[in-house]
Amino acid sequence: MKLFMKSGMIVDLTDIDPSCITLEDIAHNLSNMCRFNGGCNRFYSVAEHSVNVSTTVADKHAKGALMHDAHEAYTGDIARPILEVIDDTDIRYLKRYFNEAIAKRFYISPAILECKEVLESDNMWLHIEGALFFQKWEKFEHLDYAKYYSRILYLK
Repeated sequence: MKLFMKSGMIVDLTDIDPSCITLEDIAHNLSNMCRFNGGCNRFYSVAEHSVNVSTTVADKHAKGALMHDAHEAYTGDIARPILEVIDDTDIRYLKRYFNEAIAKRFYISPAILECKEVLESDNMWLHIEGALFFQKWEKFEHLDYAKYYSRILYLK
């Protein structure tokens, strides 16, 4: 099976060649992919989310945080609630497979894409975004939501 990309690259899903992974395709696809399966009250892209995640980690983790969802440019963004009710073995395999190719292509450790600091920042932004876009989203007392809302609203 092959994926045809905007850049003209063709990605073979059975043998991913890291040289076929491009920043152009990642940026294009993620910027056109809406978070929360499009359920937001305004378009909010996976790319914007990734930029926000990268701004709340230490500099040594910023590149990994920026690229933590890069695999979704090829696999799509599957919302967490869906992942919780399906057998996601194949999805996890594809994610790992793409993360290895992405890490190799951009000279980063695959481990940094899912390191504790990146995962914590990703989860924090999930809750900030959820509380902003959905009235019934549970808010956590320890998060200063207003401090981060301007980063999302500014990028309208």
